[in-house]
Amino acid sequence: METSRYNALSAEERSVIESKGTERPFSGEYDDFYEEGVYLCRRCDVELYRSDAKFDAHCGWPAFEQEIPGTVTRLPDPDGVRTEIECANCGGHLGHVFIGERLTAADTRHCVNSISMKFARPTAGGQYYCDKGWEHFNVGQYEKAIGFYSIAIEHTKTGPWEGQCYHRRGWSYAKLKQHQQAIQDYDHAIGSDPEHDLAYSHRGQSYAALGQHQRAIQDFDQAIGLDPEYDLAYSHRGQSYAAIGEHQRAIQDYDQAIRLDADNELAYVNRALAYYDLGQHQRAIQDYDHAIKLNPDYAYAYCNRGMAYMDLRQLERAIQDCDQGIKLRRRPGHRFEIGLCRSLLQGEPSKAQVDQG
Repeated sequence: METSRYNALSAEERSVIESKGTERPFSGEYDDFYEEGVYLCRRCDVELYRSDAKFDAHCGWPAFEQEIPGTVTRLPDPDGVRTEIECANCGGHLGHVFIGERLTAADTRHCVNSISMKFARPTAGGQYYCDKGWEHFNVGQYEKAIGFYSIAIEHTKTGPWEGQCYHRRGWSYAKLKQHQQAIQDYDHAIGSDPEHDLAYSHRGQSYAALGQHQRAIQDFDQAIGLDPEYDLAYSHRGQSYAAIGEHQRAIQDYDQAIRLDADNELAYVNRALAYYDLGQHQRAIQDYDHAIKLNPDYAYAYCNRGMAYMDLRQLERAIQDCDQGIKLRRRPGHRFEIGLCRSLLQGEPSKAQVDQG
């Protein structure tokens, strides 16, 4: 096992963390310890448990009813009876987890060796935890990010910084498609800072994801009112207008989004869809051309341009585009529904759109 990138350990620490030993009961530093903060893996410094999850199980070792999501791995113990727990990041031995003891509402006890952990007290204003949440958010670890933003909120005074923590936690919930919870956090963010344009825009996106497009449009209006140069807010508002059938109004917003960012390939595709729905296929094709020029691997744009060519009865051109869309779909990282393209290649015309991946 590669250990050079981890913290140096004493012989006693290695006997537990690497050799899966157990410290003597009631001897550990954190057995009878209840200060506010977070517990980190001693080997790699990853945050494992929040202090509000710790309880007194009278067992002789620190007990927690839950871990920070995604930080602890469970696996069968060699004794064939117990379930071992390890740090999910470095594999360091923590202890064991027990279910069904009815000691807490969670009905779970993580029995952890003190020597496997380090304790960190909260920093002023909770900024440390908010920064840690942002680190996890940026690598797609949204559940972990939510855990740290929750700690940050507990230790942040009322005001704009608290609003930022709520906003970022809401954004994390939205990434997990938990839009109702996201909206609640965006509400808090906006309550703390009524000029938080990004929070309005993100709340609008969550309302749109729930099909509440009129409500979404109101939030996009607010975001644009606070920042008239906010190109993504125009683009998202255009999508909501298109969803309720107001295609001309949607096109106006896509026009503005493209004026603000000429490389906004998604705005070109969405404007093309609006033109398509209005029966303006040539204009739609021009926008798909722009999107494909910006991103030659844009499978969705090829397939939808093929649909536009099909409606113009330029079937050879349509088949070329759909064939290219299918080829791109087969590449790693590309995903969208290709059933309609296949129908076209089989000679079954359809005006329906494919779903974007």
